[in-house]
Amino acid sequence: MDPEQERAFDFVVSLRDVYIRYHADKEREAYATAALYLAATAAGLARTDPLTPIIRAGLGGATVLAVVLVAFQLYYRWFAARIVAASTTVASQWLRNAPDPADYQPTPLHGTLWPAAVVHGFHAQHPLGPWAALMVIPAVLLLWGALVICPALQGRIFMHLELWLNAIGLVFGVIAAFLLAIYRLPAESFVTDTGRRKLEFDVPPTPQSIREAWVNRVMARLGAGLLGLAFLLQLAALLLPILCR
Repeated sequence: MDPEQERAFDFVVSLRDVYIRYHADKEREAYATAALYLAATAAGLARTDPLTPIIRAGLGGATVLAVVLVAFQLYYRWFAARIVAASTTVASQWLRNAPDPADYQPTPLHGTLWPAAVVHGFHAQHPLGPWAALMVIPAVLLLWGALVICPALQGRIFMHLELWLNAIGLVFGVIAAFLLAIYRLPAESFVTDTGRRKLEFDVPPTPQSIREAWVNRVMARLGAGLLGLAFLLQLAALLLPILCR
């Protein structure tokens, strides 16, 4: 390797090391927040006296705040996991073959310039574990707050239908928000009706970029569908008490 290639290699390795620590920090923060919320709300299960509106509002606010905080931490953990995997793959490849100048050209990713090889590796990485945690844990926290804590504190054994509709609608709404926030087309590209992708920088579309664009479209449409379903469930929960009078 010449000095420029060595600098590129060292930069990718340092990038991997930084995001390994970042991944661990976000994982610890997310799990600590979730555990603290569950412990704090579970302590109220022993209450037998009815809750005041202020306490109920506080529980609702705490639930929303916990879900948002945990979701953001898990999203950044998922992002870091993809960067670590991409950087490790690129560094391993460069150990055998010296990088070409095009491999470490600055390339935009989420508003920041990264080495081109890392960006391509990032789009190719889809770790299932961090993605599943991002989807499941906030939904579980929301379900805990909506279906377990509030009815239990009010001394209810069976859930009313409108509570189920509200809770399921909220869960679908949160999942839809995540899908629409994560799976969107990059700012520098667009997808035609045939699924082809063209960059503003006149880079010819590759099979990987076409596949990525197709996944983005499918997941964005899924998010839109879930958002519509969440709206219908919330509307049904609102109209049910009126229609059953």
